[in-house]
Amino acid sequence: MFPGQSEIDRIVRKLHESPWKAVIACTGAGAGLQQLLWSVPGASATVLDAVMPYDKHALADFIGHEPEKYCSRDTALWMASAAYRRAFELGVRGGEQKPHVMGLGLTAVVATSEFKKGGHRLFVAVKTADELATVSVTLTRGRLDRPGEGAACDLVALNAMLAIAGLPQALLGDCGLASEEVMSGPEGCTVAPRGIERFEHAGIDPFEKPLFLADGSRSGLDALDPAKHILFPGSFAPLHFGHESMAMQTERMTGKKVVFAITGTHPDKGVIPAAELLRRAEQFRWSWPVAFTEGAALYVEKARMFPKFGFLIGVDAVLGILDPKYYGGVGGRDAMLAELASLGTRFHVVGRQIGDKFVTLDDVDVPERFARVFQPVSGRWDVRSRDLR
Repeated sequence: MFPGQSEIDRIVRKLHESPWKAVIACTGAGAGLQQLLWSVPGASATVLDAVMPYDKHALADFIGHEPEKYCSRDTALWMASAAYRRAFELGVRGGEQKPHVMGLGLTAVVATSEFKKGGHRLFVAVKTADELATVSVTLTRGRLDRPGEGAACDLVALNAMLAIAGLPQALLGDCGLASEEVMSGPEGCTVAPRGIERFEHAGIDPFEKPLFLADGSRSGLDALDPAKHILFPGSFAPLHFGHESMAMQTERMTGKKVVFAITGTHPDKGVIPAAELLRRAEQFRWSWPVAFTEGAALYVEKARMFPKFGFLIGVDAVLGILDPKYYGGVGGRDAMLAELASLGTRFHVVGRQIGDKFVTLDDVDVPERFARVFQPVSGRWDVRSRDLR
């Protein structure tokens, strides 16, 4: 039914010898995957971190919100994306500019001491820099006991990792797995994770419905509400854990949801092609909402487009906003600040490393009558997109 331990060890060894590193997140079932990987020497070459957010509050903390269903394909996708962000962060902190990492999320309903309505289900998702794919499986009720169903979850998850890595899989016998992503052959079963179509391959206009929600659905900008949302403008090429850490800290401090915002017109580089905007949108899938705007390259233009909104920016941007040379003098600068104040604009400001000094809002000489326009965000995140390109 299941491959022998020596066969599993041989396959896991191939994974350890590959360049792939991973963060694994399982909600109970699938926790044995860690043991399968750890039991073969060299596991530190593959496993960056492994978590088991079993309690519903732990899962909500891990993915950033309470899921609609705890055992679902969508929840596995949220988990894989959160695991990938953690893997990417650890890779960068380990000295890699472009980490070769994957995040795996697994959630399942398996046999317990209590009777459950419906079938036993398993959902696995794997995310890399270039791919997001899932495996959804029904476990035939009564075919396996609880340890057996747990072992099946472990091996399906392992095979999903191997499939994404392009390595041979562990061949599973007839253990009651029903799925369009489970391939049966004369020697046993393997998995073929189903990829999610990327935005840039869908032939869509990013400005037709310019608010891209994290689950891939889209809406108009009228869905944004200054009472509920804060905009985070930037190019995000690429999005990195520093951006996300800033956003999470701002959400904790304000109680509002951060929406990343990309303008299709860069003040220095001109118009950004639609295909490139869609490629950037893909970075946010199952993580954050992102909005696209046409024009509004300058902050005052963004404020006019989105009155009463808060904007998350770095202190380096504040220095530019306050520099009189861009306005023909102090009078022009102050007129612009007065307009921002009248629009109800608020800038939530994170500190940045500038030269050899870490600069915060406290280090900036903000005219006192406009001080309420700028609000500090505590924390320090020094990683920069240009260092990762």
